[in-house]
Order: sequence, then C-alpha cells, then structure tokens
Amino acid sequence: GNVAAPVEIKHLPSGKVVAWTRLCVKKSATQSSSISLTFWDDLAHVASQHLQKGYQIHVSGRLIIDTVETEEGKTQTYYKVFVTANLLGFRI
Repeated sequence: GNVAAPVEIKHLPSGKVVAWTRLCVKKSATQSSSISLTFWDDLAHVASQHLQKGYQIHVSGRLIIDTVETEEGKTQTYYKVFVTANLLGFRI
C-alpha cells in the first residue's frame, strides 16, 4: 500500500521507541482501506528516517483487528499491523 500520513515517532521513558503511520490499501479502483502501522525500536528509527507520505511499501507483522460499536449502533472495524519485519520494497 501507500503511506498515507507522515511517520510520527516517540521515545518512551522506558527507553523503547515507537513510530506509527497509516497505510492506504486499494481494494479496487474506487475503494480503499486504511491500516494503522506501528513500528518498535530499530524499525521505528528506520521508518521515521526513510518513509514519507506517498511511498509505496510492503510490510509484514502481526495483524490486530478491533471491532467497536458506534453511537449509532453500527459496527466499525479497525485494522492495525505491528510491523515485525524489515520494510520490503519501498519506493517513491
């Protein structure tokens, strides 16, 4: 997918580093999904230094699916990937 937002990074008091962004994945010519990406430690540094909005990337990691009920009573599903492997094949 394509990086949909600038990468944000935070250094935690514990010494760990976390970075995050969103990935836009096209389902079809008219539909797309947004997936939150979370990077930890060394990968957080790599992501913050090398990824920019619009870059096309391939990642692998642990998929988390959260389902919540909205105030209107509808079900909303959110996807998040905790990236665990190197960024593969990123390009402008």
